[in-house]
Amino acid sequence: MKRTIPIVIAFLVGMGLMLDNFITFAPLNTAAVSVRSWLVIIALFSIMVAALNLLLVHIPRIQRRQGSWIQSSVLITFMLLTIITGIFMGTKNVVYSTFYDGILTPGSTTVNSLLAFFIASAAVRTFRARSLESSLLLLTAILLMLSNVTIGSAISKYIPVIGQWVTNVPNATAQRGLIITSSLAFVTINLRNILGLSTQWLGGKD
Repeated sequence: MKRTIPIVIAFLVGMGLMLDNFITFAPLNTAAVSVRSWLVIIALFSIMVAALNLLLVHIPRIQRRQGSWIQSSVLITFMLLTIITGIFMGTKNVVYSTFYDGILTPGSTTVNSLLAFFIASAAVRTFRARSLESSLLLLTAILLMLSNVTIGSAISKYIPVIGQWVTNVPNATAQRGLIITSSLAFVTINLRNILGLSTQWLGGKD
């Protein structure tokens, strides 16, 4: 019974939300809107649980001054300051905007910039012409890099044209194929959950 009731609820909710996209039936559509609103509330509670988990993990580390407790202190301090200012002063407040625009945005930009150097160094080690496939990958990467900088058009006016074609035709085709296959896999996994064929989310084994 402990497993049957969750499976029945998952089946009813999953089928209802799926049929809501294809059927115009007022009670079903109203119920689907209500369920989606509940999902937002559940997501908010999951964020609260995540915040509490951060506190439970990092506060003992700060008290014992163990490991990277200084980074933990910075994390907890700014998390609490952001939460308090957002709740009591609003997200339009200058202090809250300063935290977001002055810390989070520059920090994200810095991390992305560092990732670009790591990607470039990994590409140098990976793109070695050891086979036909790696040679094609190396030539395509060089061509795309040249097509996105001014030196490429200075070398030849055809380089940007070829780069644009590679981006719009072979690359777009491969990406759409990956999106279609991943979407089918996502649908299959959810159908298994809805129909009760997969019980891993209940702590069981398939």
